[in-house]
Amino acid sequence: MWLLGDFQYLIHDYLSQQKIEKHGVFVWNEVQKLIYRFLHKGHHYLYNRIWLLITMQRFLEKQ
Repeated sequence: MWLLGDFQYLIHDYLSQQKIEKHGVFVWNEVQKLIYRFLHKGHHYLYNRIWLLITMQRFLEKQ
């Protein structure tokens, strides 16, 4: 899974608590649960939701 390998830094760079709360679009507790399930519980099917969060946060950072 590419998001668990070389691109895992994107999760940490764009989905940190500070960045999530900065824009106020997403609820940090829910994002944190999603990340935990993806990284630590083996729920790899959540990669598409994580990716959507990353792309949205990246978009918001550029605005």
